[in-house]
Formats: sequence, C-alpha cells, structure tokens
Amino acid sequence: MSPGIIILQVSAFIQQLGRGGRLRRKDFQGDADCEWATFGMDNRRQVIPRAVTWALPPTSSVKLNTDASVTEGLATGGGLVRTSDGDLVFAFYKEFGECDVLTAEALALLEGLRLCYARHIMHFVAEVDSSVLVRMVSSCGPARWPLVNTLRHIQWLSGQMGVSVAHIYREANTVADALACSRPQQDGVFTVRAELPRKARSALQLDRLSVPSIRLGRVRH
Repeated sequence: MSPGIIILQVSAFIQQLGRGGRLRRKDFQGDADCEWATFGMDNRRQVIPRAVTWALPPTSSVKLNTDASVTEGLATGGGLVRTSDGDLVFAFYKEFGECDVLTAEALALLEGLRLCYARHIMHFVAEVDSSVLVRMVSSCGPARWPLVNTLRHIQWLSGQMGVSVAHIYREANTVADALACSRPQQDGVFTVRAELPRKARSALQLDRLSVPSIRLGRVRH
C-alpha cells in the first residue's frame, strides 16, 4: 500500500473521531498550536494531509532541535543535537516548573544553546516548532515580562555562536517532542543513544531513515 493511500485512510479515520466527539480540545492541552487539536471539529474546513520529514543538516554541520510541553501545570523541555548523518551528539531533558507553553519553549531553546556553548558547538541551525517563538527571537521588539530576559539570552547566545533559529513543523520535530514529554526521574544530558527514552530512540531512527510524518493542513471552503 502506497504512503499516499495510508495518509488518506488515517486522515479519514481521525476525521470520523473528531465528528463523533471522540477527539476533544482538552486532549491536546499544552499543545495549543497542534494541527490535530482542531481536526475534524469544523466541518466547514477541508483538511489536506501531507507528508513532512526532518531534514539532515549540511555536511560537517549539526542541527539543534528543541521542544517543550506543559501538563498539569508542570513545564518540561527537551532537545538534541544531531550530525549530518543523523547521529546523536547529545540530548537533554529539563523541568522548568510552572510556566506557560511559550515560556517553556523559550527555556528549552535556551537550555539547548547553553549546552552547545559549553561544548564549543558553533555555527548551526536551531529548530523549534513554535512559529511565535521564532518571530520573537528574530525581532528586536519588546516582549512581555518575564520572557524578555530569556529572549535576550537566546539572542545573545545565537549571535555569539553564529546560530540561526528556524521553524519546523511539530510533526517533523518528533524526537525533541518525545524528550520533552519523557518525564524521567531527573534532569539529564544523554550522549549515548541507548540512554534515550524508548519513544525518542524510535523517533530518532525514523528520522535517520527519512520516514515522513503526517501533517494536517486546514483550508476553509
């Protein structure tokens, strides 16, 4: 069965769940910009699925991916650095206490940059799945307190390290998402693939093989 047919079948199934009331907004709490959150809940919109993949960084370069999650008031973040072959350089998990999703996304990015800076990893692309955060980092305009200090630290480190911050679709950021949601017993940095949570290990291998994920785009009729 071709990937296109599989995508269409999965999309139809999810749409039926949404129309039947089996998908609720609260099921996506902490992931406000997730495309799945509103899928199948508005019959006036046409849903167009497409395949998205995580792209390898250029040869002799690396890429940082980070993500965050807020569940029951607890904000957590995670991320990883990979080589141009998709191999793990290091990964991390960290808890941030009580804060909103955007703040947690910014703190996860900052933590990833700090860890890279400490290891003298320079001149790379950092990807996050919050387009709002990317715009705020790229802008010199004011931000709401207390996020302003975190943004200033991100901007300073990015400038010192020659890092550009870019947006990636959530569905292509699955390893960082798995790390952010892993909830181990304590914060940590992992340098060996076997140390990663099982879900993160699986997602890492799928990215190395360029296996696509399904992204659902919505278009009004």
